[in-house]
Amino acid sequence: MLLHGVSDTRRGMGGNASFLREAGYAVLAMDARGHGASGGPLISYGVLERDDVAAWAEWLRAQPNVDRVYGLGASMGGAILLQSLPLARIDAAVAECAFSDFPSVAYHRVGQRVGLNEHAARWIAWPLVEPALVWVRLRHGLHLRDASPEAALRASTTPVLLVHGALDTNIPPEHGERLARARAEGVEIWRPADAAHVNAINAAPEEYRRRVLEFFDRQGR
Repeated sequence: MLLHGVSDTRRGMGGNASFLREAGYAVLAMDARGHGASGGPLISYGVLERDDVAAWAEWLRAQPNVDRVYGLGASMGGAILLQSLPLARIDAAVAECAFSDFPSVAYHRVGQRVGLNEHAARWIAWPLVEPALVWVRLRHGLHLRDASPEAALRASTTPVLLVHGALDTNIPPEHGERLARARAEGVEIWRPADAAHVNAINAAPEEYRRRVLEFFDRQGR
């Protein structure tokens, strides 16, 4: 299963689909809620989408000759994939440049606009971020604080490979480090030195493909 990032569609995962198909994997790429051909006015960064991933995994398992289900997600797609692990029957997951929890990345994005890092923004920008989280909860019934790949990792045992480029300024590498520390066993992390946000497949294409395929192959087919 391939899960794209925010404001993208399944077509953005075409590079991953190609090398996985060449390696003999069947591939399902889908549009997340509110993206591409999928309906829904709300993007919940995993609060609702994790149930969709669980349903897709069950659909895949019902198909002929499918014994194992793996997931690969980029940015928001990686965060959604990680959040689905306590619910979905997924045998292994690769998440590139996923955020650790939604409030943290919200503070980072607001801080970026005014030249502050995430930690400084928590002191300065809380009058913007906290009321926004409350408004979304009251207006749409969405608890974006529940969008926490970090908490989901702690609640799951699924083998996970984290990929987080050292040059990522969209979701800082610190988020990948937090995710790597969330669980003592079954979590690996690769930090490609020359990769920006979800750019590992371009910055280090041969190593990216090798690491992903070796990770999935170790889980069995």
